[in-house]
This record gives sequence, C-alpha cells and structure tokens, in this order.
Amino acid sequence: AYLQLGYKSKTKRMQPAANLATVLDLFISCQGLKDKDVMSKSDPQVGVFEAPSMKSNYWNFLGTTERIKDDLNPKFATALPVNFNFEEMKYLKFKVMDIDSE
Repeated sequence: AYLQLGYKSKTKRMQPAANLATVLDLFISCQGLKDKDVMSKSDPQVGVFEAPSMKSNYWNFLGTTERIKDDLNPKFATALPVNFNFEEMKYLKFKVMDIDSE
C-alpha cells in the first residue's frame, strides 16, 4: 500500500525573495490499502499532522480528508491547505484510518 500526494500552490506568481512562503493545497490518494472490514471493503479517511521535527512528541492536527466508502484505492477530493516556507523543513505525518460509522 502507498500514499500519493499532489499539490497546487495558491500563489499565482513567485513573490519577492523576502517572502518565500505560500499556501499549498495537498491532494491525497492511496493505493492497495489493506481491507480491515469483514462484510465490506474499508472506508478510508486520512488525517494530516505537522511537527517542528521528526522527534517531536507533539504533532499539530491540520485536517482530514473526506471518508470514502468501500474503497481500497481512494482518491480524495478534499484539498488540505498547508502553510509552506521554502527555506524551512516541513514535517508531515499522514494517518490512514478505516472509519466505520458516520
């Protein structure tokens, strides 16, 4: 199973060198997820978190995708906005969950 990311910048043109930041819309898809349900296929949803470092104990919740019913290869429509500074490392964690109830 793997997770695939796409992005689209909300900045139309590059800003002057003093402002090396933009907001990126992340688009997420997955392929080959394990089926965790007994009577049907899994209902995946992805949560996205960020932290100041990989060793951080605190991960800030950024948002979730929508839940897609009975799909092991979901392509999520929800774009998740992420602030991005070009000269800083960005640590993101993606948690794929099987959501069985509304």
